[in-house]
Amino acid sequence: MGCKALFGLPKDTEMSYQVFLDALHPEDRQRIHAMRPLLESGQLVHHEIEYRVVWPDGTVHWIAARGSANYDADGKPISSMGVIFDITDRKQIEAALRQNEERLRVALQASPITVFTQDRELRYTWVYNPTPAFANVDLIGKQDADLLPAQDVEILTQIKRQVLETGIGTRKEVKTTQKGQPQYYDLTVEPQRQTNGEILGVICAAVNITRLKQTELALRQSETILKAFIASSPIGMAFFDRDLRYVYANEALATINGIPLEQHLGRTLGDILPQWAPIIEPIFQQVMATKEPLLNQEVVGATNPADVVRHSLVNYFPVCLPDGEVIGLGVTDLDISDRRQAEEALRRSEEEFRTIANAAPALVWVTLPNGDNIFFNDRWYEFTGQTQAEAAGYGWTETIHPDDAARILPNWQRCQETGETYEGEVRYRRYDGEYRWHAFRALPRYDANGQIEAWYGLSIDISDRKIAEAAVQESERRLRRLVESNMFGVAFGDFNGGN
Repeated sequence: MGCKALFGLPKDTEMSYQVFLDALHPEDRQRIHAMRPLLESGQLVHHEIEYRVVWPDGTVHWIAARGSANYDADGKPISSMGVIFDITDRKQIEAALRQNEERLRVALQASPITVFTQDRELRYTWVYNPTPAFANVDLIGKQDADLLPAQDVEILTQIKRQVLETGIGTRKEVKTTQKGQPQYYDLTVEPQRQTNGEILGVICAAVNITRLKQTELALRQSETILKAFIASSPIGMAFFDRDLRYVYANEALATINGIPLEQHLGRTLGDILPQWAPIIEPIFQQVMATKEPLLNQEVVGATNPADVVRHSLVNYFPVCLPDGEVIGLGVTDLDISDRRQAEEALRRSEEEFRTIANAAPALVWVTLPNGDNIFFNDRWYEFTGQTQAEAAGYGWTETIHPDDAARILPNWQRCQETGETYEGEVRYRRYDGEYRWHAFRALPRYDANGQIEAWYGLSIDISDRKIAEAAVQESERRLRRLVESNMFGVAFGDFNGGN
């Protein structure tokens, strides 16, 4: 291609230095024009320059010029010879390459990726976006041994040497220590080849996955703690998938079901507890369909063995992903059989106590440590005519004879404080208004810590005895007055003459 064609000029154009200058790109014109004095003075004998020309149609083309000047004996330029050629395609490729490199640079700066090359001796020949620990370190020419601990170097060297020897790339997860801190990387290593296939070294991309690993480690630790907690929990726990298969269960649940734990996983509820499936499966489906938990459901029945009836407090709750998708449901099962048996035993014991108390020919009562009444047998209500509401707390004291209340109530208070046996005699008002004498006695019951839990007492009607005693005393008084007023002596003795 001729010079005129490279400048986009017609063939009949008369070339001159001014035509040349006019064809130059405005941004290059001053730079090229400034070279003329250097050529004329002999300061620039040989030259290699690149510049842009603007064709008449407005398109811009890149030109490369190489040449040299010839001078006469006096040093004056007499001619210049050289070659020029169009390098527009190359410049466009270089521009595209620079743009791609800039995009890569921006992308790498915003990401935890480090790209680098190493020669066959594993010396760094190029590094892009180095890790923060080496951001201010000149890495070129250095090896891993200059930067990292020996144990890290050994692992990295083995990975890279394998790629150099086999020519096959690899990808590994590696851990290094930088400034005393562990760093984790997803490392890709590929062979770097010449055009003839000869391996020059390795090209590597290291993605920093430290945060991911730390998250994984924290999650693994959390899962380990959770699994240990669930495994050792006395509450039965299980997770079912949407097909109602056991995905997870703990030993407590296996014990409740009466089937070894390893036989649960992967099997359905119907496989494990066929007799319960028709009852429980609709509940499972309801919880997953509504996404609403069903809590504190008491279930009574036999599992395995079939002759053992269990009481359980069961919770059912849906397990959902963050987007709300239901992936299954969880179940907790608290065996409350012992509690229910204890409650039943307590109920029977209380019923037996109530029966005995009502059968006793006495007033039977129970109070709290502070004296508040919590139980009277039926005979109390029959005798006093009080209702339960009237007798509750300290209401029962309304039946005490006023003359006795001032005497016995302070004593009752003292016994509550000391734990002494509370006993004595008192008059209670009967339903018809008559006061009847009663002998009472109460003992405290203590808890495991030695604290009084309650007082248990009874009162026996002794009015008839009191009347008899009063009659005897009155008879003795009369006899004594008779003896004392009689002028004759009176003597007592037995039939044998004894006094």
